[in-house]
Amino acid sequence: MRSRFFSRGMRLLVVGIATLVATSVPLAPAHATYGAQQPIHLQLFSPTAQQVGLLDGWIQFDDGNLQFRYSLTITRQSSFTQPFVDVFVNGTFVVQWTGSVTDERTFASTVVNVRFVFHGSSFTGPGNFREHVKTVTYDNPYN
Repeated sequence: MRSRFFSRGMRLLVVGIATLVATSVPLAPAHATYGAQQPIHLQLFSPTAQQVGLLDGWIQFDDGNLQFRYSLTITRQSSFTQPFVDVFVNGTFVVQWTGSVTDERTFASTVVNVRFVFHGSSFTGPGNFREHVKTVTYDNPYN
């Protein structure tokens, strides 16, 4: 009789501890899903319509509003200086790139938009250096 009571009591104790452990262990956060790739295409021209630089690639936002990823290729066509792109998130400068890059960024607060500012340069005459800039902004479709 005593062993039967002990074994039933032990089972209840083990089940109780297992339930407590299972409910107190935090679950891993759900991973956000990325939306469709949105194309990025910026062509810089000089005042004489000469191609200066090309920015091509894509951007994707996650449906959790905290991440985005992008892939960029910067091509120097006739730019005097190496073309580059500045990346801004919610109006704040984040990073500058030249060449090709694939990057993913995570933020603690909602990503409202991402702006790419593409820079190149040319000479428009003797001693006349000119910078060329084009900007595109992508709004996060999930907020």
